[in-house]
This record gives sequence, structure tokens and C-alpha cells, in this order.
Amino acid sequence: MGDIEIIGKRDYVSSYDTKSQAFKPLHIDFEVKSRSGDNVNYSLTLPVSQHYCINSMGESDALNGLSFTLDGQPFAPKDSVEAGHDGQRFNGSDDQHHLEVRYPTLPQTDNNQQCYGTLGLSAEVVL
Repeated sequence: MGDIEIIGKRDYVSSYDTKSQAFKPLHIDFEVKSRSGDNVNYSLTLPVSQHYCINSMGESDALNGLSFTLDGQPFAPKDSVEAGHDGQRFNGSDDQHHLEVRYPTLPQTDNNQQCYGTLGLSAEVVL
């Protein structure tokens, strides 16, 4: 059968747009490649999606309401009930994919805050 791997950057930065009061959408391009070079059936899922903002006093709040698309189709964390939470299936040996992350409105405050998050993307061979 063969192994597959995800190839792409590991760290991304999204800029805050003061006009829309939200972070700009994040565009993540990556490749899924079969190590053998043979076509394989595989699935992509989002098992980890955690996002937070920390204010200047060190208090942390979860940032909820993000939305995701994978190659233009709904995609969502596995532990959610949103469309796309069960992932997407593909067949190929060297495929390019595009994950878009959209952020909810996050009004500016008088105090500084820093927001960060972690996404975990999983590729699994489907037998």
C-alpha cells in the first residue's frame, strides 16, 4: 500500500484587519504525497483546532467561531458537529490542497491582546 506524508509550512501568521474587526483569512497550501509514488486512497481530517487570545493581564479566552474549507468544501474539526467534521477522501500520489481558515469578528479592545492557535491536520491511508 504505502505511506503518505503531508508537506508544507508549519507556522503561519494572520494579520488583524481593523476595518472588519477580524483577522484576515489564513490560506494554507500543502501537498499530500505517496512515498511509494503509487496512487493511494486517503482521508484528511482536522483532529486539533484550538485558538485563544491572551489579554495584557495574562487572562486567556478561547476564540470560537472559526470556519474552514478544504479545497473549497466544508471542513471542520473532528469533535464538532459542523459540516465536514468527518473529513474528506481523496485518491492520488501527489496532490495539492488548500485549507482556508476564516475568523469570527473580534472587536478591538483598549488593552493589548495576543491571539494564537494550533491546527492539527491528519492524513490517513484508507484501505
